[in-house]
Amino acid sequence: MITLISVLSPVDDQLNYGDNVLTRMEAVSDNPYREGLSIEDYLHNLNIYAQIMKIYVDFFSEYWYKDNVEKTNEMMTKELERVGINGWSGLTAKENNPLGEYVLTLDFPIKDSDMKKFFDRVRRGDLVFLCRYPKNGTCAWELLKDIR
Repeated sequence: MITLISVLSPVDDQLNYGDNVLTRMEAVSDNPYREGLSIEDYLHNLNIYAQIMKIYVDFFSEYWYKDNVEKTNEMMTKELERVGINGWSGLTAKENNPLGEYVLTLDFPIKDSDMKKFFDRVRRGDLVFLCRYPKNGTCAWELLKDIR
């Protein structure tokens, strides 16, 4: 039930309502995960993050091998070529373990700034090689177009 307050309401009701509005506004705006983003924009980006994260986690779960960059590159290259993504140069021994561990530990909840870092890595960083990998009729590159 929504309580309506007007200038004709008793003064105590007006003050309590005003205090309650300020308290709620502060609680809603002071969320450590949204970092100042509106609820709507955070949820929109979080939905996109979840879809992209799932693409990456599924791919790395299937084709990444800890401490074996040769096997990782063989399996990933084979799968990428299968879907028409050619010319990938592979991971280096130095980036194989950290990259795989990073992807496989992506999780919720996530801060807006961490989502943005992930999106940046997918757009033009060390995860860009997989941004056009098709999964469920889309790819990370297409999903990233809707980030607010």
